[in-house]
Amino acid sequence: MTTPRDLLRRLVLAQAGLAAPWAGTALARLADGAPDRDLHLFLGFAPRRLGKADLELSEADRAEAEALRPGWRLDGWSLDG
Repeated sequence: MTTPRDLLRRLVLAQAGLAAPWAGTALARLADGAPDRDLHLFLGFAPRRLGKADLELSEADRAEAEALRPGWRLDGWSLDG
């Protein structure tokens, strides 16, 4: 079953371009329990590596978010958080 974390990861990586390998590795480490330092580094580098563009959402993405968490709206969310 897809989780909200899975959906966000998929959306970010789909739009990350050349930074996708970096982001994928960092997100996998964080999901596996990386130290807090890694989270702080990721959050610091995310705007520079991923950019600050809004997430590009399809109607299917919006529907999936709603199904996962009723009332969850991803419009206005950006790549850097």
